[in-house]
Amino acid sequence: MQILQAILPLIGVVIGGFVSYLAQSAHQKRLEKSKDRRQKIIAYNEILKIEGESSPLESPVHMGENKEFDWKKYEEGNRKVLYENLHLFDFSIVDKVLEIDYMGEKAEALGLEQQEIDMLYDLYFEIIKRVENDYSKERGKYNE
Repeated sequence: MQILQAILPLIGVVIGGFVSYLAQSAHQKRLEKSKDRRQKIIAYNEILKIEGESSPLESPVHMGENKEFDWKKYEEGNRKVLYENLHLFDFSIVDKVLEIDYMGEKAEALGLEQQEIDMLYDLYFEIIKRVENDYSKERGKYNE
């Protein structure tokens, strides 16, 4: 009986500690998720700001004109922001960023044909569209 009286408070402390640990872990997870969401919004904002100031895309003005992609503007602009925040982005954005870089490496070695420039243009355009769409959704979640 005395042993049971000594063990019961100890069991209560262990159970209380475990419950406290679970609550703290859940709280920490929510804080990290909120911090990542905030960082993602900041990154999206920076990407859209750079895109507005100096886009590497040069759209054809007239039907039949070729698309243009300015690698230097991309490299000096959004490429850095994209890579610094790659871990925050959806895999569809990550895949496109990596594909653009692969094509950039290929261009340094072999040059690019118009078809490949069109692909760079389209990949980058898709990244920007995805950022714009996701930015709206994330801002809504963050404001909740």
